[in-house]
Order: sequence, then structure tokens, then C-alpha cells
Amino acid sequence: MTDAGMPMPLVDAALACIDAGLSVIAADGEKKALHSWKEFQSRIPSREEVTREFFDARAKRLAIVCGAISGNLECLDFDDGGSAWPAWSAMIEEEIPGLPARLYMERSPSGGRHLAYRISGMAVPSTKLHAGRPGPEPGKIDTLIETRGEGAYFVCAPSPGYVTLQGSLAAITDVTAEERNIMIRLAEMLDERAKSPPPETEGPKAPAIGAGDRPGDDYNRRGDMRETLRRHGWVHVRTAGPNEQWRRPGKDKGISATVRVCDGVDVLYVFSTSTPFQAGRGYSPYQVSAILDHAGDYSAAASALRQQGYGTTLPAEPAADGVDISGILEQRKRQEEQEARFPRRCLKIGGFIGDVMNYSIAKAAVPNPIAALQGSMGSCAAFIGRRWAFHAEAETRSNCYLATLSGSSTGKNQARETNKEIVQAVVDAKCRNDHEAKRIQAMLMDDFASAQGIISALSASPSTLFQVDEMDKLIKGLADNRDRRYQDIERRLMQLYSSSTTSFIPERRARKEDTLDPIINPNLCIFGTATPGVFYDSLSMDSLRNGLIGRLIVFESKEQPKRLTMRDKESRKGLFEPKLPDSVIETAWHWLKDDWPIVKAGPVPYDKKVIDILSDSSEDITYAEIDKAVKEYGPECAEATIWGRFNENRNKLILIRSCSDNALRPHITREIAEWGIDLAEYSCRLMCEAVRHHVAESRFHRLLLKTLEAIAINGKENEGGWVYARDIYRAIHKSEKEAIDIIRALENEEKVVVESINRKGRKTFRIRLN
Repeated sequence: MTDAGMPMPLVDAALACIDAGLSVIAADGEKKALHSWKEFQSRIPSREEVTREFFDARAKRLAIVCGAISGNLECLDFDDGGSAWPAWSAMIEEEIPGLPARLYMERSPSGGRHLAYRISGMAVPSTKLHAGRPGPEPGKIDTLIETRGEGAYFVCAPSPGYVTLQGSLAAITDVTAEERNIMIRLAEMLDERAKSPPPETEGPKAPAIGAGDRPGDDYNRRGDMRETLRRHGWVHVRTAGPNEQWRRPGKDKGISATVRVCDGVDVLYVFSTSTPFQAGRGYSPYQVSAILDHAGDYSAAASALRQQGYGTTLPAEPAADGVDISGILEQRKRQEEQEARFPRRCLKIGGFIGDVMNYSIAKAAVPNPIAALQGSMGSCAAFIGRRWAFHAEAETRSNCYLATLSGSSTGKNQARETNKEIVQAVVDAKCRNDHEAKRIQAMLMDDFASAQGIISALSASPSTLFQVDEMDKLIKGLADNRDRRYQDIERRLMQLYSSSTTSFIPERRARKEDTLDPIINPNLCIFGTATPGVFYDSLSMDSLRNGLIGRLIVFESKEQPKRLTMRDKESRKGLFEPKLPDSVIETAWHWLKDDWPIVKAGPVPYDKKVIDILSDSSEDITYAEIDKAVKEYGPECAEATIWGRFNENRNKLILIRSCSDNALRPHITREIAEWGIDLAEYSCRLMCEAVRHHVAESRFHRLLLKTLEAIAINGKENEGGWVYARDIYRAIHKSEKEAIDIIRALENEEKVVVESINRKGRKTFRIRLN
């Protein structure tokens, strides 16, 4: 240490860290930052600032700031003297051999471990406790494993007491989002706290009034869930504390789920996504039996358990005094208040997008502003993709996948036709030879039939806009694992998406003349349209968790556009003939004329305040929503995947808007940043709403959702939201017997309240949402 009190090894290490792209701060002997360090969450300190910081006599520790500023850095912290480290390291070595040896590792003064790594493919979540045990005092929890993420820091070597065991902070390894999620899943398996299962998996409740002792409740108390698991090929691997670790069928190593007793009832907590269960949720014995033995048909499961002697006899109809069941899922009766609302203020914009949008609306027989907005964004994104980039958090290009949902005959087609007209107008007005004309015409495609077709199109025009009608068919095809053609398409779309900042090298073909040259900065944009019902029906939980669907920016036009009558059309003839503005043609030509080749895109500058706005939106929206979703549904839920793309989609929207507003010298302002945040947040909320209300996990689940939707719609017109049984039979197009089975299943899952009544002298019942 020098006379001034500065520990030289810490200074040298800190300077090496900032050279490696890590944001650092100095901490005192209690591991507290010497000064406010919020600004170093969005910028890396200079060498002068670091040196000055460590000249302070209070500087005793070196700390690394986690999150996006340090290249998506996260630290997995093993506390309690590293008591959970041996079990975790053994499990991760079994799941991903060699992974621990790749990571930077250090020992803390208490004997714990720090593992530091950068995450590729997802934003770094905020700090979270993943494994703990009840402390010596009531209500206290001892930390076993936690992550230090966005908005946090960790003290590191060569601080006193910290020892580097492997690797170097100057060369921190990347892990994929999938590898990181496995690391977290295994950490959560070592959690010794009593997990409170989701409401539907809580212990048996008191029977509903008049309902008797239901078979599922009785089976939860007396049934053998472990026998059911073994019968379906599950294997008990080991017991770690209160958790039994189980492995799914078809897997030779690793852990897929845990079983533990919670409130007197066995709970299966599933981590794997390759099972009939939803990952990140708990299941009671009754639910395990229903899913494994009866393919998710809870009504059939209840009947089978009753025949085995579980429960007491239920009357054919619900008791006359009704059924008062506490809801276990989201209150669907509040669905209207929770619907994602399109931010109408975002339609009021100028520049290229505003001009194209206004022209499209003026020309449409059925004006649809939301479709016109997304269509104009699609053409702008395709035109600027290889010319401009946004470097706020990472290099972001404008390649984006857009989807507009609107009812039949609502003017969606006009947005696609306008984009075609723009391309042709540029060719007619500006192109000097056939080569230029063909190159620009090639950038717009109506559809794609194969993965090779996509690559061929991009080889002809590295910046390409695919306009897809009935986008639901594409999504269904991607979800069909039996169709090799769509598997190749999905793989290519993902490769091209991530290659936009570098290059894409086509695979070598059997015939040399068929092999294509590398595509520099491929800019593939998609603008698709669909009707809401068929689009949501095409989604599944698995498709929402994959990277492609998670990248969609979806807008929905929920209101019916005003249709022009023949009188309207005749009256505007001769008075107002829409004309494509010359400014649109000039701007498009400016972007396209030197498009090939562009080696490096120019960075779009931004106001200093923009960084604060983006950082706040990441913390207040992205990480808050991810934490909320993970807490409620588990780490691999579809909602977390959707919110994980918020930052990326937000930045793409901001980049597109900034270039639209000023084609020659784009600049990102506060207004533009807030516009991108509003639209990205709306899209994420819309997709999460689809998960809650539309996306089914199986055919029977789809029937349940359809019935709930019918009850919600028909109940709006009735006092108390009640719907008569006969109206439900008609709404879902099922026989009385089939409908009753569905309603009984909903009652067993406590999603509806059923009440027995006399109507016109006939005994029947009515239903409302719980």
C-alpha cells in the first residue's frame, strides 16, 4: 500500500477490468460503495476516475457492477460457507459437463464461491435469492445461493480475503441463455425453504358447500404420487434435504423435478420443459394423475379416482344452495380492465413512417391506422437496415418481425400494397439500369416456401422485407415438429436474425455453382398479418418460449374500422385522389442507392437523457415483469421469455423511428425513446394477455379456454355474470353431456362457480366465472 493509502493491487486489477469492458467501483471494508454508483450502471468509469477513486483511504475492496454495462455480466454467489457448492457443482457437471471449468471462479472470505459469466441471448435479471434455508429466528432466511444481476455489484479478488480459483476477470466466459437457466434451475433444486405451491396445487381445502369430499381432495391426502411417477418411467435419483430429486423418462442423467411435502401434501415441482407438465409450476398428486393417466382430462381423472374409492358421492347436479369456491387462477371477470390497450398517441408521428401511413390510410377502402403504422415501419426497417445502427446497450439493427392482428375485411391488405407501390415507384423514378431495378425489386417478397428460398432472396438483396398474409399458418408450421421444411425455415430465420451485425455464410452445396457467397449484414424483416382468433389459436406454450415467436412485435386493432360506402368512394373521386408523396420516394432512394455493399452501419447519436430513460424502462418494466412472471409461473414460463425481448424490440423501434424522423442525420430524442418504450411494452402485454386467455396446452385445455370465453362473453349481459347451462351448450357447440363434463372439470379446477336453480319448473344450473 502506498503512503496515500491506495492499495496498488486493487488499482491495477480495476484498470484491467475496465480495459476488459467491466464497470468497477471501490468499496470500503464493509463492502459498501464509497460514493453513489448509479451512473456506473450505465457507463464505465474512465481510468482517471478509477485511479482517483482508489486513492481514497477508505477504498479497501474492488467491486464489479453487474448487468448490461459490463457486457451482460451476472454472478452466481454461493453463501453460507459454500455449503451448497458441492451438490450444485456435481449436478451441473452431470447436466453440462465441463461448464464449471469454463467459468471465472473465486473463493470468498467465508469459504463461499463466486461464479462470474456473461449471458448471451437474454437480458440479465435483477438480483434474486434462488436457494435458502429457514434461519435460526422465525421469519428469517439464510442465503445459500443467489444471483447478482442488473442493478447490483459483487466484491471480488484481489480484495482482502478473496482468492481467484480459476479464470480471469479480464477474460470472462459467455454462457447461453439455456445454460444459464439450467444453472439457476439446479440452484433452485437446493432450496430448503418450504415452497408454497401455486394456488391450484395447495393442500386439500375444505369441501365446497354441497360438494361433498371430492375425489381429487381425498387423493391429495391418501394417494401415492410416487407410484404414478414410477409407472410412467420417472426415476427417483436422490434426496437432498427435504427435496426428492426425480428424473424424467427418456433421460439418462440430470434432474427434471423435485418432490417435497408442503402443508401436508406432496408437491411435484417441475423444472424440465420436456414433460407433459409446465415447467416452473408445482403439481398436486391429483393433478399428476390427471396429466399422466388421463392426458389432462380432470373430469376423467375424478371419475377414475371415485371408482377407486376416493371421495364421497356427489349429486348429479350441484346443491341447491350453490357452490362457493375460492378462485385459484387469475380473475377472468376482470379481463376487460386488464386488456392491453394500444397507445393511440403513438399514431401521431411524422417523417417517412407518418407520410407512408397517411397515404395508406387515405387510399384504403377500409382505413386501418394500426395496420398502416406497422406496414410503414416494416418498409422503413427494410430500407435502413444496413445503413444505421443503435449502440445504446449493444449494436442493434432494424431487422424486426412485425405482426398486425385485425379482423377479416379490415384493411390489412392495403399496408402490404402500399409497400409494393413504394418499391415500384422508386424503380420507376430513380433506377438507371436493369441491374439497379432488379436489386431493389428483389428486396420485397410476398412469401417464402423454403429456407433456401429465404437465403437466395437475401443473396439477391441483402435487405429484404417479407410480407406474409395469414401469418398464423407460418407459426403453425414452425410448431409442427414433423415438417422438416418448417424446421429449416425457423433455424434460418433465427440465424439470419442474429447475424444482422456480422455476416451470414450459407452452407456449402453439393454442386459448387449452387453455393452462395456470404451475406454481409443480412437485414431480414417480416411484416405479417392475421385475424386475432386464428393467430392466437396457432400459438402454443412451446412456441411462445422459443426465440422466434418471442421476437415478434405484435399490434392488434381491436376496434372495427369504418368502411367506406360506394357513396363515399364516389364523392371523393376528382376531389381527393391520394398520391404517394415525392418525399417518400426521395427518402427511400437515399437509403437504398448505396445499400450494396455497406461495410459498417453508422451509429445513431442520442441525447444523454435517453440512457437514463432506457435504463429506467429496463428496471421498471423488463426486470420487474420478468421477476413477477418467474415468481408466479416459474423460470421457464412463456411470460418471462416475452418480457426478455422487451429491451431488444424497444431499441429496434427507437432506431426505426429516429431514421424515419430524419433520414439524413437521425438523432434519438426523449420523445422517440418514449415512443419505442410504449409500443414495445404494449406488444409484450398483448402477448402475455394471449398466454393468459387464449393459448392452450392440449386439446382438452383448448375446450376449457373456449368455455371460459363463452361464459365471460355471455355473462356480460346478465346480472352477476351468470350464464344458463343451455346457453353454454350452444356457445361451444357441444352436446349437453360433453358440456357438463367440461363444466365439471372447470369446477374441479375452481375456475367457475356453479349454482343449482329451478327455471320454468325444470331443475337446471347456471355458471359464472370465479
